[in-house]
Amino acid sequence: MAGGESGTRAPVVSGSAQRRTTTLGTFLFWILFAVALAVRVGIALGGQFIHHPDEIFQTIEQSHRVVFGYGLVPWEYVEGIRWWGLPLFLSLPMRVASWFGGGPDVYMPAIHIMVAAISVLPFPYLFVVLSRRFGGLIAALSCAIPMFWYENIALSSNTLSDSISAPFLGLCAILPFAIRWSWRSLVVWTGLLVLTFSLRFHLAPALAVIAISAWVLMSARDKKLSLIFVGLWLLVVAVFDMATGLWPFQHVWLNLWRNIFDGVAATFGTSPWYTYLESMVFNWGAVAGGVGAGIVLVTIRQHWRLTLPAILVVLAFSFIGHKEYRFYFPATLLMTIAMAWAVAYLARSIATDIQPRGLAWIGTLFPVLVCAVIAIPNQARFQILFQQQEDNEIAAMRYLAQQDDLCGVITSELIWYTAGYVYLHRDVPFAQTGVGEASLASPEFNYLHYVDDGTPPPAPYMDSVCFNHPMSQAICVAHRAGDCG
Repeated sequence: MAGGESGTRAPVVSGSAQRRTTTLGTFLFWILFAVALAVRVGIALGGQFIHHPDEIFQTIEQSHRVVFGYGLVPWEYVEGIRWWGLPLFLSLPMRVASWFGGGPDVYMPAIHIMVAAISVLPFPYLFVVLSRRFGGLIAALSCAIPMFWYENIALSSNTLSDSISAPFLGLCAILPFAIRWSWRSLVVWTGLLVLTFSLRFHLAPALAVIAISAWVLMSARDKKLSLIFVGLWLLVVAVFDMATGLWPFQHVWLNLWRNIFDGVAATFGTSPWYTYLESMVFNWGAVAGGVGAGIVLVTIRQHWRLTLPAILVVLAFSFIGHKEYRFYFPATLLMTIAMAWAVAYLARSIATDIQPRGLAWIGTLFPVLVCAVIAIPNQARFQILFQQQEDNEIAAMRYLAQQDDLCGVITSELIWYTAGYVYLHRDVPFAQTGVGEASLASPEFNYLHYVDDGTPPPAPYMDSVCFNHPMSQAICVAHRAGDCG
């Protein structure tokens, strides 16, 4: 039996109708998929924008520390509330680059391309599921919704754990519909469940719904095998944790203790419970979000196993005081996958029920209409995204890395707002101070990194070079003469 069946079936698609659209639909899907991947790779190779300091210091800065032996260490890694799996995975391109003497110009594009490729993994399986139920052409056009949704593209090459865990959550949700259970497929699926939990344990409620709703439809044999494989994968993670110097699942239980019982998360700011609802309305747009949410709600019985986990992601984070836009991104990907399902269902219903039969093509074009309604209001946002240039923080670090006389860098801003050693890639002292105290710094700090507020750097620093692309905070670098002694 195929991995899960929906409680309510979509309109029946005849075998002949499916055969007529399968070839065209498959061809169209892979064209759209190639374009979606190319867009993501283009953004990955373009100017990188730092959405949040954590995408540097919680992931790739630690990867740099593993490979090259130096890097800034945030308190989360000092206390052991972060899982080492993600930084070690992201360190692979760095390790390869190090063999050939490559620096950020080599390993950062490689990392972003790798993450961008991961971001599209759920879509072929989504197409398989939708084409079986609703026909290939409708499936291909409907898959364009999640493939070209603005946020799914904008965060596709981002190294935040939220961004990287999202496609794995999508795979966990869609695979039970797409595959037939065997011991091999159960190994893969249960491994994805445990991997997604390890990457972002806050997704546990959503993962639980996905797992239980698939498990109850399995045969008795597959139920037993799935429980065994989950246990084995959890054991693998526990052993991995101990190998990296942590107690098993320390990144889960200690994280919960520090942020909930010790209240550490609240020190970074709190927001009301409805913040994410407001954020979704703002980021999705009234038109795109309203149309998408409406289509999902009227067809929810068809895809509740995708929609309910998305809702649980939002709810799980809504009752945590500290809130950030990036936290609910996995819900956005799941919800847009559910939108694709809903649109395909409605399109097939229109094509099946419309009279006269010669107008059935209207149903096929329904996904095109929905895509247009969603895309047009976001046209300006896409234009900005494609014109994005390198973040000023990154540009400043790249400039410093090229200075032959660099002895050390002192920054007058919070050091966690910089681009870190992963972009500096020079094993020199790097410290933080106030602008007023910069002149008192040790001579080894012969370069000053500071926010450009229109005032000159303090003496003896001079000859400022500034990076002021309007999409990010302006940063300047100043130099002082003399040796490093």
